[in-house]
Amino acid sequence: MVRVLLAEDVGAISIALEDALADAGYTVVGSFASGGKALEWLNSNHPDMAVLDAVLNDGICVDLARALRSRAVPFLFLSANPPNHGMPGDLGDVPWLEKPITYDRLLEGLEALRSGLTSNAAPLPL
Repeated sequence: MVRVLLAEDVGAISIALEDALADAGYTVVGSFASGGKALEWLNSNHPDMAVLDAVLNDGICVDLARALRSRAVPFLFLSANPPNHGMPGDLGDVPWLEKPITYDRLLEGLEALRSGLTSNAAPLPL
């Protein structure tokens, strides 16, 4: 099973996303409302991919995104903000899906990430 780290600070949205991912056969390995908690989890765990709300309880999740990138974990942003809003240039190439979103569109985005899991892309430096 593909393990997906989920970072979403709105409880109802988090629950809905967890259910949609589970129904599609993914395993949600962490649902985090803050980037800090997700980073703590990453210290001893490694997801296959991640879905990040761009803004979490503790602010814009730049550190989390960079940590995932440094570990070569494919991820996408799922945000109500416009694409790349508040993100530094080094994260400008990360796929960005805007809320509200259909589950089908989210799953399409995850399948695109999943198809790249076997790529030889090197992690970028922090």
